[in-house]
Amino acid sequence: MTIISLHIPKTAGVSFSHALNKAFGMNRILSDYEEGIESDQGQDIRRRLVGKQFVRIHKDEIIQNYDVVHGHFQADKYLSLGKNARFCAFFRDPIERLCSHYFYWLRVPDLKNTQCKDLIELGMSIQEFSHFETQKHFYKRILGRVQIDDFTFIGLTEYYKESIHLFNKIFNLQLEDSDHDNSNHTTTQIDYKAQLKEGGIYEEIKELQEENQWIYDQARKRFELLFNTFSSGS
Repeated sequence: MTIISLHIPKTAGVSFSHALNKAFGMNRILSDYEEGIESDQGQDIRRRLVGKQFVRIHKDEIIQNYDVVHGHFQADKYLSLGKNARFCAFFRDPIERLCSHYFYWLRVPDLKNTQCKDLIELGMSIQEFSHFETQKHFYKRILGRVQIDDFTFIGLTEYYKESIHLFNKIFNLQLEDSDHDNSNHTTTQIDYKAQLKEGGIYEEIKELQEENQWIYDQARKRFELLFNTFSSGS
């Protein structure tokens, strides 16, 4: 069994990574932070195809050498591991995630990323950023062909400690829940939705996030089902 831990940007993936490292040891974790997972540029599409081919060729080595794969990648990259794969991910309210992503890139620009480069060089507002196709279909792009019901574990950023409790129940582990922080530490207390409403753009952004909201709602239902199932005997 190999845990395929999908680190969806701005959903507590860094905190979860630290907890996994403590539990499994870095030598048993394959860190896969693939560039261009949100991009439709030719070079990034080719990189994803090469990555999937690599996993298919080396799947036996991955299963043997690693207990966990963690990073930024499209989830279906690891479908070729078959029944040995246990998909796991944290999800977050899509408007909160969008805003966190935007403000993080303002603070810590990743100029190798074409979207971030446009954001910085063009001085984009959060409203303009929300119109990126990749942001409107963010969760779908990250999941690829993997469905919510394919996930052995679903966590919610808003319920981090409860999610870690669930993860431990499912996998019979003892991950720590004390590492959760927010890399947007300077804006931790900001009510993003209140600001959007005050600026008169909340309804527009809410509509643009409709697909992400639907997927998040499915993830939340999955989390609640798993939590109720695995907590019933505790």
